[in-house]
Amino acid sequence: MIPFLPYIVKSTIILVVLLGYYQLVLQKQTFYNTNRFYLLGILLMAQLIPFIQITIPFRSFMESQGIMDNPFAAIFLTDTNVEASVSTPNYWIWIYFSGVIVVSVKFALAILQLRHLVNTNPSKKIRGIRIVFLPRSYPNFSFFHLLFVNQSVEDAETRQNTFAHEKIHIRQLHSLDLLFIHLFCLINWFNPFAWLLKRAIIQNHEFIADHRVIQKYQTESYLRLILSQSFKTHFSFTNHFACSNLKKRIIMMTKQQTQKYKVWNYVPATLLCGFLFITFSCQTEESNSQEQNVTQTLNLSNVTADTTDTFVAVQDMPVFPEGDIVKWINQKTKYPAEAQRKGLEGKVVIQFIVAKDGSVKDIKIVRGVEETLDAEAVRVIQSMPKWKPGKVNGKAVNVSFTVPINFQIKDL
Repeated sequence: MIPFLPYIVKSTIILVVLLGYYQLVLQKQTFYNTNRFYLLGILLMAQLIPFIQITIPFRSFMESQGIMDNPFAAIFLTDTNVEASVSTPNYWIWIYFSGVIVVSVKFALAILQLRHLVNTNPSKKIRGIRIVFLPRSYPNFSFFHLLFVNQSVEDAETRQNTFAHEKIHIRQLHSLDLLFIHLFCLINWFNPFAWLLKRAIIQNHEFIADHRVIQKYQTESYLRLILSQSFKTHFSFTNHFACSNLKKRIIMMTKQQTQKYKVWNYVPATLLCGFLFITFSCQTEESNSQEQNVTQTLNLSNVTADTTDTFVAVQDMPVFPEGDIVKWINQKTKYPAEAQRKGLEGKVVIQFIVAKDGSVKDIKIVRGVEETLDAEAVRVIQSMPKWKPGKVNGKAVNVSFTVPINFQIKDL
């Protein structure tokens, strides 16, 4: 299980990027059914991608992409820039689950109220749909095979439009979409973008139903019906006849059909999905190994003082006594004259262990450049003063580091 904070960050980025593209481009199109599956795809990606991990060979991937010679390669290779969040304070956990409980209780109460309406109001079944007649204060809405209709409606045309609208919600199982998004919002109650996604899904459902109805019936009378229902209470997890943002619904109802060639606007959306998947779910073999070590560290409950294990992340990371380790390395590194004369440049990647007593040991060259440059990089690491050792549960442990040392001839 990945840490909670990275899940929040990844899920939020996915929501912002894909929902932003929908709001800017796709929402303006009349491909309503396609938009429905796109929005559900956002829900699935935001929920699942942070948990999916696909490992690819580290060095072959880096070399094939030309990253090994890239000055930004250090971000893949070094652990010194990462501070592991090992434990989440208890009060944050309590706050999160308190929010989950509040949203769950509201949902449960709404379900009970819905059941009460079914049991206490007259109803009849027509073509597999159970119609429940509600008091005047309620709007028309549907939930799965249940159609709730305001019993004060006497006009035949109004009843016909209402039934046609809600029947589309029922036949296309829009309530199932709402159930999924409501559960997503329950888990992510703290994330405003989850609620924006829910609003977009509900609104698109209404676009679908509106579009189908006005193909058969007069638009003017249908608009009057929507306006008459717009200020009545409703349930957040049901398809209600008059959802919010009437202006946008009216615009979409009177909008000319989008030209078919604009279906190509979904191509960039597909590319965005692929990019987000690769960014958050594909990882190199080495990083995967390190993540497994971190997970193992997080789960440790009993660490003895004489442990011989080596970790890449611990509760209390080792502290370099001179402050900024990168600055210190740059100050101590002396460019070999022979290498400088030959114009040799490159990045030497060094791995070492900060031992339990703070000393530096087991220095290895992960990626070398040239013999003299490699030797200088090793010399610099060997000359390090003793660190303040890393600890797990108050016990000193060995911690592994991987740092890049960049050799570059500066232009005079």
